[in-house]
Amino acid sequence: MLMDWSASVLTSLSSDTEPSIVVTFESGKYIFNMGENTARAALQSKRGWKKVKGLFVTEVGTKRTSGLSGMIPFRNGAQCIAVVCVISLIRFN
Repeated sequence: MLMDWSASVLTSLSSDTEPSIVVTFESGKYIFNMGENTARAALQSKRGWKKVKGLFVTEVGTKRTSGLSGMIPFRNGAQCIAVVCVISLIRFN
């Protein structure tokens, strides 16, 4: 069975914005990185945000998380949105 999905750019790299990517499945949407101005870009886009089920952060720091608090209102009544942070793995030789 094939699963339909798409990936799109919510924000691209600019002087005041870090990249954010949205991966969409039939069952939900997942946003990767919430830098500064991500919430503004989400409000200006015409996408529906009711199906957001997870927010993924690829780095702990202001570049990837400063827009996290602005994304919380997009829950649209959802009881829970998973916030997942990937911690850098240390390679042992």
